[in-house]
Amino acid sequence: MIQWPPEHRLNDGARHALAHFRQTAAARELAEDDHFWKLEGSSWTDEFPYSLLWQDERFHELRVTCEADGLWWFDRGQVAL
Repeated sequence: MIQWPPEHRLNDGARHALAHFRQTAAARELAEDDHFWKLEGSSWTDEFPYSLLWQDERFHELRVTCEADGLWWFDRGQVAL
């Protein structure tokens, strides 16, 4: 599940990056995940690279970055075992 941030709390850059992210398979996977994901950070710009940091209730993180070529890169960071 994704808790999308309120639009009025975002600047134009963050809204632009989130609009692009919403179209990805990763966004669909997070939306369908049993865990609750929320946006913790963003590059807050509409210039590449876009960077979004998501965190779930277990404090697991997922950093998503989009380069100018349109490719998205995912880094799940450390996962507690």
